[in-house]
Amino acid sequence: MSKKELEELFKNPAILNTILTKLPIGLCLMDHKSKLIWGNDKFTAWFGCLKNLIGRPCSLFLETGKKSNHLSAKNLKTKNNESYYCYGATPKTRNIFFESITTPISDSQGKIKYIMNQLTDITKYKQVEKILIESEKRFNDVAENALVWIWEVDVEGKYIYASSAVENIMGYKPEEVLKKHFYDLFHPDNKEKMKNAAFKAFAKKKPFREFLNLNIHKNGKEIWLSTSGMPIINEKGKLIGYRGTDTDITENTKYKKKLEKANIELQHNIEELEKMNDLMIDRELMMINLKKKLKRLEKKA
Repeated sequence: MSKKELEELFKNPAILNTILTKLPIGLCLMDHKSKLIWGNDKFTAWFGCLKNLIGRPCSLFLETGKKSNHLSAKNLKTKNNESYYCYGATPKTRNIFFESITTPISDSQGKIKYIMNQLTDITKYKQVEKILIESEKRFNDVAENALVWIWEVDVEGKYIYASSAVENIMGYKPEEVLKKHFYDLFHPDNKEKMKNAAFKAFAKKKPFREFLNLNIHKNGKEIWLSTSGMPIINEKGKLIGYRGTDTDITENTKYKKKLEKANIELQHNIEELEKMNDLMIDRELMMINLKKKLKRLEKKA
């Protein structure tokens, strides 16, 4: 269909009215004072009978969340289109959220004569957005108060996310860690060994748990971490990174070493006692034999 044929088609009032009335979006027309003149079927489905709405300011049943009336000709003088969110304020549509695009219609002298408003129901999007915001808040609350450091690295091992717990564990602020790779924090004595072991786990694209590694705190002290991670795979099955947690087990490691040392000392003490006991037994046997010999000598004398 040519442009000319299309123009001729829209000149037909019946066809034009059908198209406008049956649009899947809400469409309404207002005068320069933003009082309703007309609304299509979708609009009346949301806000009720058109007869009851005609002549009423749209601000009565569209709440923009601001005191000023966005739909007024005064506010549209400097813009050809204005897009913003609003929600229905009448009982019937109180829980419906809309995206509203307002377009001024001017006469030949440039004066705004009418205002056209397009409304799209975005309630589902707003609900999903709310869920995502709440979910993100819950995650942030947990991350901020967790006793573990939550992190995410790219495929090269560079940090792209670090929770605030990293400062308590390693002494670095999250923004400082984002400039580093995970292996930059390893103890220099076993850095290469631990780095190679970590990248071998990366190559398998599988989760790993309780990977023990010795690190250096910002102040120079040694920190033992227990690391667990999950691979991040894109839609093409390609590894793009890992996310996981680090738990400070330094105190546990120290306690374990102390316990091992105590066990060694205890074992040594037990061995010494056993030796002493053997000596005491040998001494007792010697005394018994000596007494027997003395008795025999007494009899002979």
